[in-house]
Amino acid sequence: MSHLGRLITPVEERDVGLAAGTAHPVAGTRPMMTTVAGGGTSPFVLAEAAFAVIERRNVPGEAATEALAEVEVLLADMRVADPSASRGIAVAVA
Repeated sequence: MSHLGRLITPVEERDVGLAAGTAHPVAGTRPMMTTVAGGGTSPFVLAEAAFAVIERRNVPGEAATEALAEVEVLLADMRVADPSASRGIAVAVA
């Protein structure tokens, strides 16, 4: 679960940076957020695994690969900081 906390904080920090950027005239800014997070099986037991859904919305004219690359950078930074954490990424386009 501690790995999860070390991912959510950079996601929030990146969202602040995106919000400060240039907004699309219709779609607005390109938010990044943690929309779902969880792990563990019961109180007082260390979780074997945790998960998070990181959402990075793109705006018209922006490739989905650009948004994915931003999330991948956060994961790469996490791997450098703590190689013991294992990560997986799944892409959903909506």
